Amino acid sequence: MKKDKKALRWLYGEIPELVAKGILSEDAASKLKEYYGEVKNADPLRVVALAQIAFVGSIIARHENILWRGKTFKFKTAPVDPLRCLPRAICRR
Repeated sequence: MKKDKKALRWLYGEIPELVAKGILSEDAASKLKEYYGEVKNADPLRVVALAQIAFVGSIIARHENILWRGKTFKFKTAPVDPLRCLPRAICRR
């Protein structure tokens, strides 16, 4: 059975209120927690490490893309007519 962490957090947040209103007994609440187990939060160190790896990977991929394009395509410079570029510059804003 796949445990939905978000749903379990919600359920565990509701249990004290249900016990206080008398809808759920203490015994039933403890059995629910025993059955579903503890909700484990994501390790903050693991999340930070994953973000750093993704960041470095994106920089490397971008760098490789620039190198690949630089070897494949030869960019030729041409005189730029400012009047032709003006409508594009206005539309991009």
